[in-house]
Amino acid sequence: MAKHPAQALNEDYYPADDEIDLFELWNGLVAEKKTIVGITLAFIGLGAVWAFLGPKTYEVSMAFLPPMEKDVVNLNFPEVVSVSTEDLYQEFSQNLVSPENVLWLSQAQKVKALYDENIPPSELRKELEKDIKTVLPTESKQKSLVGDSLLSTVVVEGGTPDGAYLVASMFLDNALSRTKRNVKDDIVLTIEEKLKQKDKLYAIEDKRINGEIESEIVSLKEKDEQTKEEINEQIKLLREKVKLEREFQIERLQADYALAKKLGIQQPIDPLDYKKSRSASRTVLEVNNANPSRYWLGTEILAAEIKSLQDRQNDDAYISELADLKQKLKALEVNHRINTLKQRQDNLPFSESLRTLKVEIEKLRQARAQIEKADFEVVRVVEAPIMPAKPVKPKKMLVLAVSGVLGVMLGIFVALIRRAVKKRREAIVT
Repeated sequence: MAKHPAQALNEDYYPADDEIDLFELWNGLVAEKKTIVGITLAFIGLGAVWAFLGPKTYEVSMAFLPPMEKDVVNLNFPEVVSVSTEDLYQEFSQNLVSPENVLWLSQAQKVKALYDENIPPSELRKELEKDIKTVLPTESKQKSLVGDSLLSTVVVEGGTPDGAYLVASMFLDNALSRTKRNVKDDIVLTIEEKLKQKDKLYAIEDKRINGEIESEIVSLKEKDEQTKEEINEQIKLLREKVKLEREFQIERLQADYALAKKLGIQQPIDPLDYKKSRSASRTVLEVNNANPSRYWLGTEILAAEIKSLQDRQNDDAYISELADLKQKLKALEVNHRINTLKQRQDNLPFSESLRTLKVEIEKLRQARAQIEKADFEVVRVVEAPIMPAKPVKPKKMLVLAVSGVLGVMLGIFVALIRRAVKKRREAIVT
């Protein structure tokens, strides 16, 4: 029985054992070599156009390490503030990855000019975040930035060498200036807080000393008043004593006057002669040294002396101690210690605690002034931004190689299809 032509064609074209004849396949590819070469060349040509005429990417690399100890010496003051290289590097690392750094770049007119004028600010920030790649050491996340092995890198990509260099330079300058500013502000703020505390302690101590001065003034005044009262009391007692003595003296003189009058003695006489004459007449007068009588002065003198004592209005002139006591009273009218304390304008020279606080305050002020104008480095720039000489993308040889491989693969695929189609047509015709 004869086979149908279509069945015979299928059996001829698709062998029953499904085996592939490699020699026939190779012959087919050789026959279609022009197709393969053409497609390969076309792909290589497209790759060359892309590699040489397409958009280019330029790259600027930067690398950093922690600063040296000598770079931070101007920030350290004994007993005031201490800043380590790790602190500075940590602050710099945080500013490198801070969104504020990219936000500042997106607002800079020079950076805006590198991109599309109509690009929204949010999209511009996204573009910058994509173009800037920052790699920090693992230790930075643990806040243990120590050692020269802690290398931080930043890679900035751009469409032009000038643009990539500009963005990299501005990115680095802003991170450095922001770090220095933050470090200075933090240190100055810390010092100012300490200054406020010291000033408060100084005011409290000064107030305490003023309180002691006021208490001392009150105490001195009370002591002076007490001394005055004691002296006045002594004067009063002395006056009373002298007054009593004058009264006793008047009484004695009056007794002497009465005796002299009784004896008829008007004028002063010699008491020894008078005693002898009176002894002869058996008139005995008892006179002893404990209470001597002065009848021998006569009535006239005794009367005059009695009248003088009775007319005396003030006995002060007859009190020998009174002059010294009045001089003491006069001296108490002006207390030089009180006047000195009242005229004191500043307690600093008289207080060790105030002088100590004053030294600490001056030290803090000097530290603040030096910090504000201090020159220091927050990082060691191992690799500074440099204007790129050639683009990093596209890589011409790689693009050409990939284009060639893709062209060959597509050429072989097309060649196989063309060969299969030709064989099918030949089979149908026969």
